[in-house]
Amino acid sequence: MMTWRTFPLTPYATLPAVIVSVLFAALTAHAADAEEDDLEYKVKAGYLFNFAKFVEWPAGAFPTPSSPFVIGVVDRGELLKYWKPLLEGKVVNGHPVTLREIGRGEKKPRVHLLFVSKTAPVSPAEIREYLGNGHTLLVGESIQFAERFGSVGFIEERGAIRFALNLERTAQAGLKVSSKLSSVACLVKDLGNP
Repeated sequence: MMTWRTFPLTPYATLPAVIVSVLFAALTAHAADAEEDDLEYKVKAGYLFNFAKFVEWPAGAFPTPSSPFVIGVVDRGELLKYWKPLLEGKVVNGHPVTLREIGRGEKKPRVHLLFVSKTAPVSPAEIREYLGNGHTLLVGESIQFAERFGSVGFIEERGAIRFALNLERTAQAGLKVSSKLSSVACLVKDLGNP
């Protein structure tokens, strides 16, 4: 008759299980972070579309009545994959929405709305300088973006995405903001560039 010898479990015997658990937790956290990023940028896409609907551009901002409404993105290439399927092809006041990436150093990009990611390879001040006096709604997500650089800045408040609106900068760009938009925004004063 054969007898089985049993050995007590040591910390080393459980090591493979621990490694698997740690790897699983890391992968799950990474997937959760990716899902959270997906949701965050889907929400921001919805905001961008509403900004486009509730801001009025001067007639000269569109060469023809059917010219596209151009949303430019300054980042490291991560956002267009989220936003193209959600925004491209929609229509804003008779203008089909199109998205394009704005490259580093591109001077005076012809866009109606320019989103500056917190990962942008250039500073918001440089981007503002690139735009000059064009009719562009400048939107960003860095800290105090609306107060220091652009018209609209995304802010996180108690786990929710909200936005700050700088009416002075918007007026300087020749844009008119609907009261429907300004009534739900956190209105901020211009603090100037740092």
